[in-house]
Amino acid sequence: MKQFKYLQWLAQKEAEVIPECNKMARRVAVDAQDQWVKAYNESHRRQNFKVGDLVMRPNMVLSSAADKYNKDLAAPRVGPFEVVEKLSPTTFRLHNPKTGKTLKGTWNVTKLRPFVPTAHVVTPPSVPV
Repeated sequence: MKQFKYLQWLAQKEAEVIPECNKMARRVAVDAQDQWVKAYNESHRRQNFKVGDLVMRPNMVLSSAADKYNKDLAAPRVGPFEVVEKLSPTTFRLHNPKTGKTLKGTWNVTKLRPFVPTAHVVTPPSVPV
């Protein structure tokens, strides 16, 4: 009987501690999540392009043995291209100011970089159709 009362008393004390343990576990989880968000945001950039901004896009070329051309030696980005339409916060339609043509398809913000004028700008090669 004495042992049973002791076990009841012990269970009651543990039940009183459980809410405090839950609060502590929530605080630890929220702190860890805040640290993860901070680390993620430090390594990711936010780009907000507007209509009229100049951007660079990836250079998508293929190697060609017949033309003796290796894609690894090509410029990684070409441009500048002008943003002519913002379809969503992350999707844009581009225009080539040199040729006056709008590029086919849409471009995601992850593929675009702001244009920074330099002495050597690579323009996209003209592809015969």
